[in-house]
Amino acid sequence: MSISKTAAQALKESRKKASEEIDAQIRGALTTIYEDQTIKPTQANLADLAGCHIATLRDREWPLVRLKDLKEKAAAINKIDTVVTKQKARDKRRQLTELNHKLTDEILYWFDQTMTLKVKCEALEMDRNRLKKSSELNLNKTVEYRHKLEKAALYMSDIHGIDLEEVINR
Repeated sequence: MSISKTAAQALKESRKKASEEIDAQIRGALTTIYEDQTIKPTQANLADLAGCHIATLRDREWPLVRLKDLKEKAAAINKIDTVVTKQKARDKRRQLTELNHKLTDEILYWFDQTMTLKVKCEALEMDRNRLKKSSELNLNKTVEYRHKLEKAALYMSDIHGIDLEEVINR
């Protein structure tokens, strides 16, 4: 009987050692899943990484609890990433909206400057045309008065014998 107790004890120790080895493999697989966010925290992935069957995981319960914690952590990280992504999108949209307002203000400023200069240019063109007409009128009047002056000088000289140039320069 002592042989069967020793064999039973050896078998028990062998099973305990195998169980500890599987536990170590499961812990290593859980660590791998924890560190590598690209691996989905599923029972199938955990069993593949640990080199055991899904039933072995179910028999032990603690790996499934730890796996559930990893899933919750992954879900929380995804939620945070989603919130951060949305916040970045909102920030980018706000920046673009601000830039759009600034550019709109600048366009309006330059449009106003353009219209102001256009009005001033038209006013200067009108002034130039008015001065040109006035200058032409004055030139015509000057020519007309010189012609009349010459006629008067000729008349005074011919009829009365008076030299107008001499009278004017006195």
